[in-house]
Amino acid sequence: MKYDDLAKDFIDEMHNLGQMKANRKINSTFAGERFIMQLLTMKKEDITPGDISNEMNISTARVAAILNSLESKGYIRREVNQVDRRKIIVKLTDKGEKYAKKIINTIVSDVAGLLSKLGQEDATELIRLTRKISSIMEEKEVKINA
Repeated sequence: MKYDDLAKDFIDEMHNLGQMKANRKINSTFAGERFIMQLLTMKKEDITPGDISNEMNISTARVAAILNSLESKGYIRREVNQVDRRKIIVKLTDKGEKYAKKIINTIVSDVAGLLSKLGQEDATELIRLTRKISSIMEEKEVKINA
């Protein structure tokens, strides 16, 4: 099997996906304000700006700018950690929780619509393959960082 040819086809299809408006909408949820809102909703433990920086693989300065924007909109608040007063904890406000739930519900609805077009069997296979690719890439990353 010619994996180089398959790789080119895969790259072309990924590029085509990236050009579609629907995909840009989904991608925007994995970046910036929306990602942070989701992260704060899903993680149950305290989250610091440094944690967000590591999770998103962006600079702490960029995280600070995003947090300032979210704070000005009333979606988050920053609190001093009572155990370690040097640390700042980021928390959703009630308004932020409502907005984050709306974001998550929209994403789930959009993705469910896409998966339903694939059908049960193909949707399940897509998830299986995505997990496998993620696992392979994670192993590769561990080797690179070792």
